[in-house]
Amino acid sequence: MHLGTFYWKASLVILVLCYLIDAGFLKCTGKVRIEPNPVFPMGSNISIICTSNEQCHPGTLNLHLNGQEVQLDEEYRKAIQLQLQGVRQSYHVLCTITCNKLKKVVCGSSIVAGHPPESPTNVICSLYECSYRMMCAWENGRYTHIPTAYTVHLTSLQVKQEHVFDANSTSNITILLNKSKENTQFSLWIEASNALGTGKSPTLDINLDDIVIPASPAIIDVDIVRISAPSIFIQWRNYTSPKKLNCEMRYKSDSKQTWILVSRVTSDTGFTNSLHVQQTLKADSMYEFQVRCRYVPDPRYWSAWSASFHRRTPEAVPSESPEIWRSFGRIYANCSQEVTVLIKPLDPKVARGNILGYKVFHKAHGEKRLINICSALELKCRTLVPHAVHVIYVTAYNSEGDSKPAQISANKEPKGCLDCPPPGNMQIVSSHQDGILVMWEAPHPAVLGYIIEWMPVACKQQSQNLLWKRIPSEDSSICLKENLSPGIQVNISLYAIYLNEVSTPCRGHGYVEELKPAAGPTASLQETDGDKALLAWEKIPACRRGGSILKYTIYLRNISEATETQYIVPPSEKKMWFYKLNPETFYTAYIRASTVAGEGPPGNIVGFKAGIRLNNNNNVAMLLATSFGAIILTVFLLIIISRKKIRSSVKKILLAWIPIWLHEKVPKAENSKAIETLKKRFEFVTSSSLLLPLVEETLVTEVHETLPEEETRVTGDKNQYREDVTCILGYLGNGGHSGNVGTDPPQPGSGYKPQISNPSPTEVALHAGSPQEYPGNTDVPGAGTSLVFLPWDDGAERNVWSLDVQFDNNVPLHFERKDRLLASIIQDSALLQGGPAWILGSAIREDPETKSYFPQTFQMHAQ
Repeated sequence: MHLGTFYWKASLVILVLCYLIDAGFLKCTGKVRIEPNPVFPMGSNISIICTSNEQCHPGTLNLHLNGQEVQLDEEYRKAIQLQLQGVRQSYHVLCTITCNKLKKVVCGSSIVAGHPPESPTNVICSLYECSYRMMCAWENGRYTHIPTAYTVHLTSLQVKQEHVFDANSTSNITILLNKSKENTQFSLWIEASNALGTGKSPTLDINLDDIVIPASPAIIDVDIVRISAPSIFIQWRNYTSPKKLNCEMRYKSDSKQTWILVSRVTSDTGFTNSLHVQQTLKADSMYEFQVRCRYVPDPRYWSAWSASFHRRTPEAVPSESPEIWRSFGRIYANCSQEVTVLIKPLDPKVARGNILGYKVFHKAHGEKRLINICSALELKCRTLVPHAVHVIYVTAYNSEGDSKPAQISANKEPKGCLDCPPPGNMQIVSSHQDGILVMWEAPHPAVLGYIIEWMPVACKQQSQNLLWKRIPSEDSSICLKENLSPGIQVNISLYAIYLNEVSTPCRGHGYVEELKPAAGPTASLQETDGDKALLAWEKIPACRRGGSILKYTIYLRNISEATETQYIVPPSEKKMWFYKLNPETFYTAYIRASTVAGEGPPGNIVGFKAGIRLNNNNNVAMLLATSFGAIILTVFLLIIISRKKIRSSVKKILLAWIPIWLHEKVPKAENSKAIETLKKRFEFVTSSSLLLPLVEETLVTEVHETLPEEETRVTGDKNQYREDVTCILGYLGNGGHSGNVGTDPPQPGSGYKPQISNPSPTEVALHAGSPQEYPGNTDVPGAGTSLVFLPWDDGAERNVWSLDVQFDNNVPLHFERKDRLLASIIQDSALLQGGPAWILGSAIREDPETKSYFPQTFQMHAQ
């Protein structure tokens, strides 16, 4: 490749040098001579001689032809010679000398091979009407390969004056004439010349009146009439001198390129000319018309064709019936059937006009009964067919009338036809020449044709598009190519058409191009039993199947042993049992589907142990994700625990987000000095309480309202409840020892004087069992006990605190726990009031028949 580039560059340099030498830009140090002549006829023998004036010894002379060096056997001389035999091409010659390993240019030249010119022939001259420019043309003969000049010699025969016009190397010329009545006769001949010779054409005598080309006519109107046969009536006007003309007309359809020559007529100049011919023209088609003329005496020159005139032919009744098919809808209560008539638009050649619509009808007693009329745009014409109608008819109509009717059966299943079988042995070949090939066998000699339906599966929320085509009865195959996409399943149905009946369909599916499946089957574990498990799967959706499934490959992986086993399953199977499984081993399984294009991706992974399912969905991914998340969370918590700074940062973040009351530190009251001082004071007062005189007591009245549900529970003597309460109070009043507590009864007529205050209420619920549950201890407070705390009179205001204590007899509770609870209540109340308290009374359960007007419970009040 590099060597070829070098030779190409060297040839270019030599050619440039030859040009520079020929142009005189370089000075030669020698001479190149061509014998016999640098320009010679093709096939001649040529001798090239190079002579150098350089004083160089030793040195070598070389010749180059068109950049290629010619090898010579001669030793160094002052001149070299090269003989060429039968030369048929031109060369650039360069002579060089190599002296002291330095190459120099001696001189250069060119040799040209060619032909002498032939004599020009077929000389023709013409002149447009009302023009002074004569146009002449001729044929040059063979190509000369060397520059050749052509000259036109024009001599006026009347004036006897010759003019020579140079045409250069062309084969035509336009000559401007000085036309007059006295100068109309000329003679003309053409000479061709080059370095090898000359050629001369025969002399042509010219009369200017005989070479005039008539002016083109102009079409006025074209009228196409349909009576018994289509007729063309064409009118035009001539713009020529007052001579008779011979004219002809041609036409063609816009859809074709071939012109049809109609006729020739003789017309008078200056008047409107017309032509009336009968021709077979297609209805509702656009045609183009042209006219030309020539003079009658000299029919040598025709005028140019007139400008085209376009005209559309009238409409005609459609020549063929439309192709129709049907699809069925719902059946109504009156047994009428909804039928959608599918219509193929008529070809313009058949429609022969603008189709306005379609008429759907049926026949009853030989009469047409119109069912529906659909517009030309309604190619899916919905109709309601009565129950008794089995055949419907459809016609297409335009402005000229209706077409022949097309008929189709309105029955889903063949009725009254005992021998209407469907097409036999239907075969579908996918990926056949960018289409789907469907083949079948003729079911019966009486079949009139076939209807094939194909419908690609709708994907991505697309609407299904039903396509169909009528097939002649003699055909037994068809290649479907319309509206097909690679990897999309196409459902195909083939029907046989009989007289007034349609067979049941043959169904199948195919692909214009099969791809790998886009997804794997969805698998699930159906059953496990001991050492075996049943795996089931669903079909891949048609939109993601990619092609016809050839097989399923199940991959069963043993996690413990890290082994994988493959099982090949036919496409008809949807379940498979695994046997001899290890119950202690965890397994995973997934499925891949294969088409002719290859194996698709895996489906979902199912994990299981023999006899145990992992989850409802058998989704191993969920288990693995949960385990991985737990590990990550554990590692994160360990990092937080081991890093003090991280713990502090996390604590600050959490404290900023949670409510304050959840983490606010509240001081404990029992640790304060005030509480310790009150406790010491209480101990001192308790120890000397027997020496204190009795203080005046505030009258307290216990009132308890008995609810209806409590009435049913109150049994026994009310004195028993009174004794229980007295026992408890006496026990508490004696410092934890049983005994009676003396209380002063209220003064008669003093009435009830509640002392009310607004501190926070205190309500303590004590759960007390019945006396029968504690046979050894009868000092159990009953339900509804009320305690009143009264501090001593220290000279200030008298304060009285009352506290209700509710005992629930239905819940057993040991008395000691109640004792401690009551003691705690009394102690806290004494501490808050600054001294000990005396238990003055107890709530007595009233008789169920007595209704209290006061609320059943008391809240703690302070005066």
